[in-house]
Amino acid sequence: MPQVNHHSFLPKALLCDLAASTSLSTSRILTREFEEFRVKATKRTKNRETSIEAPVVLYNGKSKALPSTGSVDAYDRIERNREDFSSDAKKTFLHFAVSERDLPLAYEIIRMGIILDFKDSEGVTPLFLAMGYLHALEQVLQTVSKPGFMKTVAPANRAGLEPEYVKQQIFVVTRIATLIIEQHGDVNASAFGKSVLSLAVEGSQWDLVELLLRHGARRLPASTFTYAVIGDKRRYVSALDRVKACKPRLERPCPCWSGKLLSQCHNRGEPVPYADDHLCGCGRRKTYGTCCGKKGIEVVEAWDEGDKWIMPTEIRKFPMNGPRHLDPSIREHFAAGMQRQHEVMQKTSPDMMKEVSKVLEKNKGDWIMKMLKLIERDEYMDPAFHFALNNTDFFPRPWVNVLSRVEGNTRMKEWNDQVDKFIANDMDPLHRPRREIEIEAKIGGHGGPLYRRCENEDCEKIELIDVEKLQQCGGCKLIFYCSKECQVAGWPSHKSVCRSGAHTAQLLDSQWAMEQVMGCMTAAAGMRA
Repeated sequence: MPQVNHHSFLPKALLCDLAASTSLSTSRILTREFEEFRVKATKRTKNRETSIEAPVVLYNGKSKALPSTGSVDAYDRIERNREDFSSDAKKTFLHFAVSERDLPLAYEIIRMGIILDFKDSEGVTPLFLAMGYLHALEQVLQTVSKPGFMKTVAPANRAGLEPEYVKQQIFVVTRIATLIIEQHGDVNASAFGKSVLSLAVEGSQWDLVELLLRHGARRLPASTFTYAVIGDKRRYVSALDRVKACKPRLERPCPCWSGKLLSQCHNRGEPVPYADDHLCGCGRRKTYGTCCGKKGIEVVEAWDEGDKWIMPTEIRKFPMNGPRHLDPSIREHFAAGMQRQHEVMQKTSPDMMKEVSKVLEKNKGDWIMKMLKLIERDEYMDPAFHFALNNTDFFPRPWVNVLSRVEGNTRMKEWNDQVDKFIANDMDPLHRPRREIEIEAKIGGHGGPLYRRCENEDCEKIELIDVEKLQQCGGCKLIFYCSKECQVAGWPSHKSVCRSGAHTAQLLDSQWAMEQVMGCMTAAAGMRA
């Protein structure tokens, strides 16, 4: 079983099965390098640090090229291709799983959402690679199974040539090929003048031949192939007559490996809760249950038909400040609205979520401003904040203990760069000094104002301007003062809310206005027609 610092996405039952039938202990999925890849490639952000289809490079430079013409056999090219993991080869971890006979890695990388038919630099897909490898292994098996062959091999070299060992290799590669076919890999992929079906037929892989035909492989004439064994041509013709292609294609098993069909699992019409023991996806090397799940950040998964993978989605990333600052007449509807909003999000498909996100990412500042005008709060929206809101893909809100420090600082830079652009292009209708605009519109790595104010009502000092760093209240850790004297002076009014969770983090005026819009929309969802 995986060690605690390796966060596999595979179900425990499957891991136990793999441990019993293959060499799980030597799988790539248990290495430190793959854990680093897993963290980067499955991060729940728009721009991941690493693509799941990132090339696997075992050595730099180009592989030894074979002549493009002449007597070189297609199978020589296929075998040379299988061994090529140079920086120019552009092979993925699914190619690597085939070449290294790493069945756990194949399950894992498919679960993570890899493109099944990703072609390397020579146009070879993982399924084509698997079929070519099986052809080569079948030839090896025929050779080592001949009477007296092992006597011709030095004892030190026999370990990898024992017929049972070769049969085990064939078993593993066959399972990987079967996985890819059942997951709707391209059964008509071709390269080097060969097709997936021709490799299966000429390699005498009859179970796979029938599976390919059922999944819609083109039914090539029997005269197309070179048969390895007498009688294979008859077997192929018989398979053509007996095996009918399924239209539509046979249903895809869910790649979460639950044992259910995709239509009965992650594509059944409602999202599935994200597993507590899965890698969180926020960038930390923790499980979801001990990280974001513990903080109340709800994550669900559903099948994304467009990109063909199980897509995780956060229901609501940042907790709202609640109804305390809303008009009393709509405050009573806030809780019902939150519940209604939650129900709608639960039923929203990944494709619809993506469309909604696209709409929000484009000119969301204008949308917020229109809503503010309706509730007569538009004077609170700073023009620079409005501009940055239109040109970033997130809502700036206090996110301490929600985002990692690295992600928070990344968002701070992205946001403040837009404010700087607003200033540099002289876009301010009020023609204010730079510092005044920055105070009203820039955010810190914590998601609140970059220039926080001392929260003693009688003090006007600002962090980074009048004082280098404000001091945090040791109780609630949400209130900041410029000095111990201000903290003492502010204690009588702060005492009742300290530690109770009733106090909210400091906001820019524009952030407060944005909260009003979101609060009103939530409350409206809870009102009866």
